[in-house]
Amino acid sequence: MIGHSGSGKTTFMAGLYSRMKNGAAGFTIDSNYSEYRRNTSNYSYDNFLQQERDLDKIAENLHRGIYPPATMIKQGYYFNLVCNGHSIPFNWYDYRGGILMERSTSSADASDIINKIKYADALVVFIDGDTLMENMNAAIRQYRRLITYINNALANISRPENEYFPISFVITKGDLHDWDDMIQSDGFNYFNENLFNPIRQSKDVIGMWTITEINSINIYNVHFPLLFSVLYGMPTYARSQIQKFKREMNNLGFFGRAIEFFTDERKNRFLRSWNAMEANWDRLKDTITDAQNKSIIFTF
Repeated sequence: MIGHSGSGKTTFMAGLYSRMKNGAAGFTIDSNYSEYRRNTSNYSYDNFLQQERDLDKIAENLHRGIYPPATMIKQGYYFNLVCNGHSIPFNWYDYRGGILMERSTSSADASDIINKIKYADALVVFIDGDTLMENMNAAIRQYRRLITYINNALANISRPENEYFPISFVITKGDLHDWDDMIQSDGFNYFNENLFNPIRQSKDVIGMWTITEINSINIYNVHFPLLFSVLYGMPTYARSQIQKFKREMNNLGFFGRAIEFFTDERKNRFLRSWNAMEANWDRLKDTITDAQNKSIIFTF
């Protein structure tokens, strides 16, 4: 996820964690140690549990009206999206907002985020609701920089036919401003003209925008960018599961092949998992369609 300093990325992450631990639209999330271990250099189980405790703490603080400080270092969060006992792993990356104003030639973090975007399965872009309501002259430099990052990412995206790279635009701080005023602002029109319209014309990218509210009383709309991202990332995940199954079958020794011939154990396990994944994919589609029909989210 990318966005400028103060746009609400870390608060959103805390709100998402709080909302999804208790469940939303039939889905929950839990922490994924195997992905944490695979993707971090300091991968002790104690560190993994500490990150989970930290998330619990900032989620609890939200309900007391205490917001987390801005991200000072890049953070990786490793979860499973769970529905009906079936888990879909996903990794979620948060970068400090100031990175967007740095040049990749002089900043290792700026170079790293460009590489992360290049290989990501989805992108979540944060637009600060406060900034959106300001005079355009005060925000134009930030907007141009953010749009440059996204356009560079779009230029490298290519998807198989009938598959799309999902980009969610999260307008934060919707509890502080009138929603109609936000979407009629000069800032929103600027994003609509310079980002939303090009995405509408793309054959490889699909977009969504929504307005979120996170405060001590209400955590609203935070789960839709995640569900939208997973929905359109599922074909990639499905291919990876097919490849994993083929590798398992190819690596069977003589006795393994004999057992599989008589029992179909691995094949049946794969089919059960595949059927559960298909059911969850349908549920994701229904959830996103229902939210769009209710005008909670807007896809393009």
